[in-house]
Amino acid sequence: MKRKAASPRKTAAPFSSCFADTEVLILEDGGISPHDISPMRAGLLLKKIEQHGGTAEVIPANEVLEGHLRAPERDSKLCRATHVVLSKSLEGKVPALVESLRREKNKDVNENGTIYAPLPLTVGRSCQVVSPDWVSDCLLHRQLVDPRPYLLSLAREERNEGGDASTEAATKRVEAAEPTAGGTKKARLSHPSASTPTVVSPTHAAIEACLAPFSDLDPTTRDAFFAYGGPLVLSKPYSASFPKFACQRPAPAQHPNRHLTPLFEDLVEMYGLGVGDKERETAFGRVLAVLRACPWKVRESKELKGIRHVGGSMRAVIEEILTTGRCSRLEKLREDSSHRCLLDLCRIHQVGHATARKWYEAGYRSVAQIQADLKRAEETGDGEEQAGGGVERYLGSTFCTSQRPSMEQLLGILFVDEYSVKMTRCQVAALEGIVREAALKALAARGLGAETLLLQTCGGYLRGKVLNGDADVLVSCTQAQGQAGLREEIKRIMQEDMGIDLLILKEGNTMGGFASKPAHEKIASHGNMLTLIKHEGLYRRLDVISPPPDQWAFCVLGWSGSKQMEKDLRDYADEQGLHLSQQAVFRETKRLTNPKSIDGVFHSEEDVWEFLGLKYLPPRLRCA
Repeated sequence: MKRKAASPRKTAAPFSSCFADTEVLILEDGGISPHDISPMRAGLLLKKIEQHGGTAEVIPANEVLEGHLRAPERDSKLCRATHVVLSKSLEGKVPALVESLRREKNKDVNENGTIYAPLPLTVGRSCQVVSPDWVSDCLLHRQLVDPRPYLLSLAREERNEGGDASTEAATKRVEAAEPTAGGTKKARLSHPSASTPTVVSPTHAAIEACLAPFSDLDPTTRDAFFAYGGPLVLSKPYSASFPKFACQRPAPAQHPNRHLTPLFEDLVEMYGLGVGDKERETAFGRVLAVLRACPWKVRESKELKGIRHVGGSMRAVIEEILTTGRCSRLEKLREDSSHRCLLDLCRIHQVGHATARKWYEAGYRSVAQIQADLKRAEETGDGEEQAGGGVERYLGSTFCTSQRPSMEQLLGILFVDEYSVKMTRCQVAALEGIVREAALKALAARGLGAETLLLQTCGGYLRGKVLNGDADVLVSCTQAQGQAGLREEIKRIMQEDMGIDLLILKEGNTMGGFASKPAHEKIASHGNMLTLIKHEGLYRRLDVISPPPDQWAFCVLGWSGSKQMEKDLRDYADEQGLHLSQQAVFRETKRLTNPKSIDGVFHSEEDVWEFLGLKYLPPRLRCA
């Protein structure tokens, strides 16, 4: 029996040469609307034109439109350009551009300087002023399309007055670009309103429609995003272009897939806290990170086929959300009363699924029930001076030793309602100012100036979150005499000198046990000091961390987040044979009890990223 011959395997089409023999001048106008050519969009257009065989340059539009083209290099660029790309929002300034092109292409030089010869020249005869849609459609059809439908304003009128040899030559190239078996078949010239259908694909949507969601970033973040490389412009197959780790792809807070991520966030929370399924929590968390970093707006689940971590079952969940706006999997989990109770218990600070499950098995079904028991314990206490004495005794009779809450959890029970009120960025900045003032006073008492202070508020605040649950403030000193005992001195100044109401819980002050840590994570404790500070009538969580100055870069990186970003950073380091912690980076050995730390000076986060071989992502692009 003859075996059926295997069909030839299809391979991804390589980059075309549709822009061969073209020199494109892109005029960047600095705008952020979808119709403007922002620096980020100009960079993307330049990159794609060069990838497809053309030559491109980006210059500010005002240098052309306001007549500032006096530099020789600018003159030569205009003289060589075959196409000038200008945004439609500046279409009214095309006459000024045409006049500039005329002057540049007909100038003569004498002894007195530059003289522009008044020779009649139609701009369309040697250079077309087109909209960015022309570049997008050339990329879409992988061939040079007729620029006539895309000419702007006066450029179009002058083009229609006479013939254009260059356009005719381009048309011949288009006709010859698509030979068929039956002879030479004319290729249809593309135009947004012509019969050629508009193909929406993730590859080119990143250049056009999908740039709009990134335009609402503040200028600093947008510039950093552009410096990193801009949104990922993917070519088929997508799986070959999409980075594996979250630390390799920018993820701004304002991403284009906010229509999908809220339900995935709820799924991650439900599986992590309500169900206790770590595998599914990790799986949905990775897909959530992919959606936050995906540069185009996902409209069909098949657009994500082939991307790592997004398998068939995940695409089915995405397709259901896209078509119905609901997630039946999440709704089914919410119907289980035990899951709802566990989620409610996990509202308490420092309570995860394991602790909530123990309390649930002990008979507690809500935070309110525990608070009621605490109130009864306080009323029946024997008047001990030690805070929480009666409470601890009552809970000790209710819980077994392994179920007894720690002091942090106890404070979380007492202040759960105040913890649930998020802080604005202004409130977090005010808490940072209080810590800074106390730290400067502590250093001044030791004869040290403000230049020796290292202070940074990390967490969601550093990533640009609008609302934050707590404030994580890192404080250190570049001098050894200033670093010793700095935390305790800050606490004393805040309480005694500044008169601030504080509830302080030092590291290790718990009623339960600590989970054992590897030896290499015990070599240098950063001394996390949990502080409840009375600010604007509410107790706020203020974590003051004091690392040694030589560990400052690692500590800032470790406390910046996000959770998925930190996990992928560690996984990436593991692939390089390294171990990354909040103290240092270690060389992996067979015995992790005594690993060898990497020698080197790391002054900032950028140094750590560079050592790992990664392109630096600023904190605002780590919202994975």
